[in-house]
Amino acid sequence: MCAHRHMARKKQPKQAKQNQSAVAAPAEDAPAQRHRRARVGTLGALLLIAAVLGAGAFIYCKVLRRPREVQPPRTVAKIGTRPILREVWEPRLSEALEREFNHAVASRHEVMLALLDDMVLHWMILEAAHKRGLMPTDEEVQARADALIDDVIRREFPDRKKLEQDLERTGKTMEDLRAKVRADVLPDDDGLRELLAPSKLQAWVESRVTVAPEDVRQWFTYVKYNDLRVELKPESDRRRDSPAVRRELMAETLDLRRRLSSANSFADLELMPLSNKQFRHVVVPDQTARIVDLPPELAEAIARLSVGNASEPVYSGDTAHLIELVERREDLPADWAARQDVYRRRVLQKKRQAALAAYRERLVEEGHNLLTVYDPELALYRMIDEGRPAKTIRKATQKLVRQLPDNASVLLLRARQLRSEARQQPSKAPRRYQEAFKLLQHALELAPDSPELHLEAARILVAVAQDDEARSHLDAACRLADESARPPTADHFSRRDLSIHLQAKSLFKELGDSQREAAQQAWISQWTTKYASRFIQRPESILDSDTP
Repeated sequence: MCAHRHMARKKQPKQAKQNQSAVAAPAEDAPAQRHRRARVGTLGALLLIAAVLGAGAFIYCKVLRRPREVQPPRTVAKIGTRPILREVWEPRLSEALEREFNHAVASRHEVMLALLDDMVLHWMILEAAHKRGLMPTDEEVQARADALIDDVIRREFPDRKKLEQDLERTGKTMEDLRAKVRADVLPDDDGLRELLAPSKLQAWVESRVTVAPEDVRQWFTYVKYNDLRVELKPESDRRRDSPAVRRELMAETLDLRRRLSSANSFADLELMPLSNKQFRHVVVPDQTARIVDLPPELAEAIARLSVGNASEPVYSGDTAHLIELVERREDLPADWAARQDVYRRRVLQKKRQAALAAYRERLVEEGHNLLTVYDPELALYRMIDEGRPAKTIRKATQKLVRQLPDNASVLLLRARQLRSEARQQPSKAPRRYQEAFKLLQHALELAPDSPELHLEAARILVAVAQDDEARSHLDAACRLADESARPPTADHFSRRDLSIHLQAKSLFKELGDSQREAAQQAWISQWTTKYASRFIQRPESILDSDTP
């Protein structure tokens, strides 16, 4: 018994120690557990952050970075304080583009700039009429409204007796009908006032024109001259009447003028190369015309010349000219003394037309100085028209492609820029051509009937030696650039068609496809035979009629 208690007493410390150790163990492991938990928490947080960043990157690349159509501003532009609103702009733009048919993609920038000029001119005419006190009065507006109402009623109801019977049967009066026409057909008083203002301003401009006896004699003054013409090549896709092109043409012509002293004759200027390969020049010898039949710019330059001398560069009709005067003579008609009054009225009419055209051109120029453009597409086209630096235009076009990813005209513009960059930087050419062709593929999905898009695609395919595909696109461009590709109501006369076939002929020659090249030459010859006469204008003669 004693021995057992002794053993129990001896074992007790060991068990107690074990029990104490078992109780103390958690206290010793707590820091390790906390550290382990902290590591697990940190790892989880890192995984969560990685997941969030990955999701964010996916959303950015797939959604946010995807080109999105930007809502265009409601105010397209402002002329001074007067806005051009989109609800007015868009219907007129759509109507103008419809007249371009399948050339609308390539001509969109020209159409937009022309429409802007029209709206600027309209507003400036109203402003000029306001300033000169020429706005129509209420009485003039009412008189015009009455006249228009009468015209509408006569056109819609040619049988006057039947009209009266219909009115009597329905219990209406003529005044009721006139009121309905006034409300449903004609614009309001302000609209009519704006329609009448241009004619009053025109009358004011014409009233300031006078004719001196020497002006009448100019109708019978003939000149012979040599004409050096510098112009864009037909295949160029630049806007022919843009200020930038005009400046470059005048610079080239001035350079030729400086080299005239080293030439054996005026005709030798045609043999001197131009620095700008986008232009061509030709000397047209022994041109004969009356001074009054010449464009005003050429007539003014020739009037200052003496026989044997050459003019300074003159810009007229999208072409820069140098004129060498060969001969000047006066040939009065036999009835000059008896019909001077008739001739004077004719000359007065022509001078009034010229004065009105010059006045309108000046108004447009003044209006553009007051213009602020908010529409990004129109702003880009104005930058190009003004001849801004190529780098600035390129950046603006890249931005616009992101804003308007489904605008085929903008995609075509950017593709042409990329093709130009590829030629300038051969090391980056493959990437540039690839990017350009991708834009054109999307543009062709939007406008598959555009010959210009097919032609641009063919240019790129020729550059990367994909000849079969290039031929396919060239065939499509030529097929679409033809009157048969448009409705019968379309104006079949199109210089754009000619430009497409000229460029296609050049590309087929580059591809070594003589059969297709010959086919294009045949088309060009046929087109020239059919339409070239439209370029030739018969000089108007004051001898044609006694009517002023």
